[in-house]
Amino acid sequence: MKKYVAEFVGTFLLTTVIAGAVMMDAMTHSATANVPFVVFLVLMVLVYTIGPISGAHVNPAVTIGVLTLGRIPFRDAVLYIVAQLLGAVVAALVLLGILGHVASLGATVPVPGWGGARGAALEALLTFGLVFAVSMTFHPKFPPLASGLAVGGALGLGAFWGGALTGGSMNPARTLGPALISGQYASVWIYIVGPIAGAIVAALVVRYLLLEGEVRQAPAAKRAKR
Repeated sequence: MKKYVAEFVGTFLLTTVIAGAVMMDAMTHSATANVPFVVFLVLMVLVYTIGPISGAHVNPAVTIGVLTLGRIPFRDAVLYIVAQLLGAVVAALVLLGILGHVASLGATVPVPGWGGARGAALEALLTFGLVFAVSMTFHPKFPPLASGLAVGGALGLGAFWGGALTGGSMNPARTLGPALISGQYASVWIYIVGPIAGAIVAALVVRYLLLEGEVRQAPAAKRAKR
């Protein structure tokens, strides 16, 4: 149960900080250049704090990618996603209560012309980079102390590069929480289809290139220990 609670709390904090930063920018009319840095910092902190408990997925797309790699049981993956979605919804409710109905509660909304297939493709590409970085941290030679920097950096870079067009969500939970509470459903499908597709492709590429042997041996190794 602790790992599911960790995913709930982690996604709650992630959504609160990222969506809250967008809302505060709208309230103060400040530049949005700081949002990618906030994105980087919050995920880095979560990787180092709840990573030892749940892996700090805090993102259904990441969980699906890890499932594709064979690093998490299907039942755990489903419960992770449920916990993540609940955490994002509660975060949106808290933001509504504290900051009010500002900027659609920080919902990710594409700019005109990017609400269709192009937007989904961009979110897929951004999430590919994120899940690729997450998957690479499973390599036995990857330095554990660098995991937060690598994963947080990948998310921050994606937000910096694609944020001006689609918001750079790369996270269905982070998008769905504010969308459900604010009623802002504009092109919300691109933030579900795109990230999931990008995550699966990234996991398959990593499995083929680098981790195929380690991933396939992992279940057998666990049974041997038991």
